[in-house]
Amino acid sequence: MYKYLVINNRLKLLSFEYTNKRTHPVTIQKVTSSCGCTTSGWTKEPVVPGAIGYVNVTYSPSGITTFDKSVSVDIAGEQFVLRIQGNVKE
Repeated sequence: MYKYLVINNRLKLLSFEYTNKRTHPVTIQKVTSSCGCTTSGWTKEPVVPGAIGYVNVTYSPSGITTFDKSVSVDIAGEQFVLRIQGNVKE
C-alpha cells in the first residue's frame, strides 16, 4: 500500500487503515520506519474481525526534495510494507 504526496516543507501526518478480515483478533506487534525522518503510531489494542485499525506515519522533510520512505508492519507474524512517496515543495 502506498500514498503519493506533494507537500510543503513541514511535518505531514498520514493515516493508513486496515480491516481485519481474519476470524480472530489481530494485534500489530511491531512497526519499523526506514529512517529517522518518519515516526509511527498504531492501534495498540487487538482489532476484532471486521473492525478497522490504523497505522499513522509522520514524515519530517529536510528541505526541497523527492522522497520514498517505507514503514514495515508486523501483524500476527506477517510483514506488510507501507510506502510514502512524493515531492516536497517550498
